[in-house]
Amino acid sequence: MRTVEEKSCGAVLYRREGGAVRYLIVRSHSGHISFPKGHMDGDESEKQTARREIAEETGVQVRDFEADFREIFYCTTDEGKYKEIVYLLAKLPDGPVSPADGELTDCWLLSAEEALERISTTREREILQKAAERLGVCR
Repeated sequence: MRTVEEKSCGAVLYRREGGAVRYLIVRSHSGHISFPKGHMDGDESEKQTARREIAEETGVQVRDFEADFREIFYCTTDEGKYKEIVYLLAKLPDGPVSPADGELTDCWLLSAEEALERISTTREREILQKAAERLGVCR
């Protein structure tokens, strides 16, 4: 098994609106569409990194993460580094969400079906499906 050279953390963020559940999906400057995430700094925990990165990218302040949801995604970066991405699950607080200047190009609140059509990778689509199952949402 390869040695992890980079690690990022983020979250699948959801909001219940009436009877529907919507998920926050973001687009990076490279065009990758997934969930808000970013690199770990120093000795941060996964939750600290996810909170900081979500706030930096979207202005959203996440308080708590759902228990028993932690999904890992491995990939190789454009620079050839082996990267681990950890996704947690959290409720998206009420209020506006917008991409921070310099961080993202777009963000959307989408149904699971809409999000699955846009998300860039198969593994991240699988993570969204697991989150929806965890929330008891049938697709």
